[in-house]
Amino acid sequence: MNKKIPNHLAIIIIFLLIAIIIAIILWLYHEREILTDQLQNADLILFKEEEGWGPCPPNSICWQSTKLYYSGKLVLEGEKSIEKQLDQEKVEEIKNLIKSSGIMQKDCSAELILDYGATYFLNLNGQVRTIKYPGCTNELGEIKDLID
Repeated sequence: MNKKIPNHLAIIIIFLLIAIIIAIILWLYHEREILTDQLQNADLILFKEEEGWGPCPPNSICWQSTKLYYSGKLVLEGEKSIEKQLDQEKVEEIKNLIKSSGIMQKDCSAELILDYGATYFLNLNGQVRTIKYPGCTNELGEIKDLID
């Protein structure tokens, strides 16, 4: 009563098992990517300012970094180091100001200044903009006033 599985049927079963294993691996990989995207989107930067000034005396901190995330997390590093949470109402107000100011489309070109430099990064709903100081100082100043 020892029945053997025909070779062609065994090959089909092995092929199906391999296909199922590959499908499971692909599904798990896809789920991991979705989770990673969700985690990254929670910490997407809405506004970032990297500034430095000089001449800088020895043992001094002559730079400041400000990062505001979509989650409301605000991180300042450099001359001042602070981490705090802004409420979502404030984040929406900043997003609305960025939108209404037109800064994402404006020509913000300007001649650079030698003793101070700043680079601004704005990310509004996937549209990304980088601005070098002193370009669009009025609009950027209004955004910074809301953050402070």
